Amino acid sequence: MESESESDNQNCQELESESESDDGTSDSAALVSSIWDKLVGLESKFEKVQNENVKLKQEKQNLENLMHTQYFRTDELDQYSSRENVRIFGIP
Repeated sequence: MESESESDNQNCQELESESESDDGTSDSAALVSSIWDKLVGLESKFEKVQNENVKLKQEKQNLENLMHTQYFRTDELDQYSSRENVRIFGIP
């Protein structure tokens, strides 16, 4: 996270320095183009993160379902195995 915030701060500083040197339309066009390129880059990063989030949620749900299935299977096996145990009382 720190590297992203440092990158954001650096981008802001670049934009401020570019806007300070704004003395014509070519500089303005370059600034707008630069901002647009950065926006498109952020948009693609956001989409990637969003897709990864969906995949991780699906994987989490699958793992939770598997865990519940394994829990019930283990409980079932424990009940059947304890049925054949012999209990002995009264031996010191």
